[in-house]
Amino acid sequence: MKKVLIGTPFANDFCYRWFAQSLALTQWPEDWHVEMRWPVGHVTPAACNLLADEALRTEADYLVLTSNDVGWEPDAFKRLYADDKDIVAAWGCARCHPHRPHVYDKYDPNTHMFRTAKTKDTGLEAVSGFGGGIWLIKTDVLRKIPFPWFAFVTYRQFTQTEDFMFCLKAQACGYECWVDWGVTVVHATTGYVTRGTNLMVFTEKRQSLRNLLDKTK
Repeated sequence: MKKVLIGTPFANDFCYRWFAQSLALTQWPEDWHVEMRWPVGHVTPAACNLLADEALRTEADYLVLTSNDVGWEPDAFKRLYADDKDIVAAWGCARCHPHRPHVYDKYDPNTHMFRTAKTKDTGLEAVSGFGGGIWLIKTDVLRKIPFPWFAFVTYRQFTQTEDFMFCLKAQACGYECWVDWGVTVVHATTGYVTRGTNLMVFTEKRQSLRNLLDKTK
């Protein structure tokens, strides 16, 4: 039996219906023993560090990190678990225009900039970084990455958020960060997705997920 800590940072007591419905409909892997934690009132990096520390303290095998403004398909975690990677994530898009994918295939250490990856329909890909949504992390990874695991880092003109800094730290320790292009996470406010250079309305998966979740109203 695998012990899995499911962690979701909350800035306040607000919760999106989409997130709650996705959580209620999730089909957890049969060999998972799931425990949940909901740190409230912390900035995201601090909350993620609390969750990582709790996963180690409780001797969990995996840490799952989810955002509280996303929805996912019921079998998402089964599919990520089947990938059997140290760090693997679903892919999603930014909440705001131009709604680019939060997956990046190249990092320039001189400019501290990431290059947006071209999306695919299916398959696993090792990438340079990805944004938060739903992640599955083996806790052995946390034992080898120096604290803090998550942090904001500010450069001259912008701030690099905790999710990308975690990816860079993990890669510096010899780990690969994998995205499963067959597993989609959708922000509550996301309506578009970039495929290659074309911006197209992200209707099919978004609408099918909305239809599924709306059945539980």
